Amino acid sequence: MLNNGSKRVAREIMLALLSALLLSGCGSTVNEADLVKEVFLDHGFFFVWEAHLGQERSPDLLKPPHALDKQRPPDELQIDRAYVFHPAGPQDYEQLGEHSLPTWLRTAGCSVISAPSQASDNFIYPHIGGPEFVIRFRCGTDEYRIEARVDPYLISRPNQSTALVLVREK
Repeated sequence: MLNNGSKRVAREIMLALLSALLLSGCGSTVNEADLVKEVFLDHGFFFVWEAHLGQERSPDLLKPPHALDKQRPPDELQIDRAYVFHPAGPQDYEQLGEHSLPTWLRTAGCSVISAPSQASDNFIYPHIGGPEFVIRFRCGTDEYRIEARVDPYLISRPNQSTALVLVREK
């Protein structure tokens, strides 16, 4: 039987061990193939195209012709590359931006830096398609963003005209 002093010491040791365990994973990176699967592929999106961003870092990368057919996504995400995902069916992009994507990112082990909300002006509503938005997040020491952008090759599809673009920033 432990006395009060022993219980306190045991509790402090347990807290120290738990803290050390939690902190040991903070600097680790997430398996990017798992990230793509858990956030995109498992939720109705498929990979179609990879684009080099170049110096502008935010070109209109969806205007040049790009693949529309399902491709195998890369296992590793490179800095200065954009990875384009198309919806397999109709999507509620407001729900995706405000709730679903942030939840899926957290479930995949990432922390959300910023996400859109109806209370703010983070959703952009173009004349056709949309809404467009940006989510910034961190997985381990790597930083990423997801951009929802109207894709000219998807305009004819109701509730499917917006592509998700994943960019590894650093």
